[in-house]
Amino acid sequence: LPLSRPRDGELGFAMALRCVVLGVAAAAAAAAERAPPQYLNLTTLEAVEMGAPVETVGLSDGTTVGYTPLLPAVPELELTYVHGFMAAEECDGMVTTCDAREGWKRSTVELNKLELGDKIKNEIRTSSSCTMIPPGPYMAQIDLVRQKAPHLLPELTLVDKLSRRAAELLEVPESAVEPLQLVRYQAGGEKFGPHYDARGSDDDANKRRYTLLVFASDAPAEDACPADADARRKDLTVLDEARTEAEAALYGAGGHLRFPRLGLSVRPRKGDAVVWANTVDSDRTSPLHDSLHEGMPVLWGEKYAVNVWTRWGDPDS
Repeated sequence: LPLSRPRDGELGFAMALRCVVLGVAAAAAAAAERAPPQYLNLTTLEAVEMGAPVETVGLSDGTTVGYTPLLPAVPELELTYVHGFMAAEECDGMVTTCDAREGWKRSTVELNKLELGDKIKNEIRTSSSCTMIPPGPYMAQIDLVRQKAPHLLPELTLVDKLSRRAAELLEVPESAVEPLQLVRYQAGGEKFGPHYDARGSDDDANKRRYTLLVFASDAPAEDACPADADARRKDLTVLDEARTEAEAALYGAGGHLRFPRLGLSVRPRKGDAVVWANTVDSDRTSPLHDSLHEGMPVLWGEKYAVNVWTRWGDPDS
């Protein structure tokens, strides 16, 4: 991600981060107003609250986004927190669209080393997904769409705008952006276990270059937790996935984006996003070891997220 690479002498973003340990007072404050951007340091078992973005970028559609590099010590991963990629009404619009057209299907996983398209349902991924209509073919004939299928216009307009915004932010061609996918995680432990996003056969030079994961909902409030919250954590094997009980206690309702090899988990915050590289630049085929990530189980409430994936080339090729 070009904008995540600090300029010479510009490493002051570390000073914009401050560590806080979550407690009763913090939970009460979060209930009173929207929680600030936050990630968990799994080595020190601390919640790290991000301050103002390191830098802001104005995009051509009028959106202003901010960003905070998360792991400058691992530059090839380009792991970056993006503030304000989507507006709340855009997030809600995607959810409403998928609900209205009953577009939700059980999420699948793709089997590496098999031909592309071989997908299965697997307990590693128990969420539901809704693939948005790819705007390219339709926007090229928008007058015909208005005439023949006007009900598609709201979805096409929104998805086209978001795809263009992502391409501009990531500095990739619009043609490299895959169809957007909205994902829903419901209470009861729905999750996506540790996986890579690179996708494709070992020698495929058109793997996924970047993942931009946009949180389309906030993490459920701590004061909304059910009386059996502790039992749910144990029953849903969160303790096993989180490695220790002390770490599990930090997750609240769950749903965090977790990078197990980096000791980092990001708390969902509506409209914000996390971006990272998936493959080694030099050969475009080797997955980055540190890009392994997971969606932690959701214990109560719901979590929505938008998968924005880009390829090295045209996804349809």
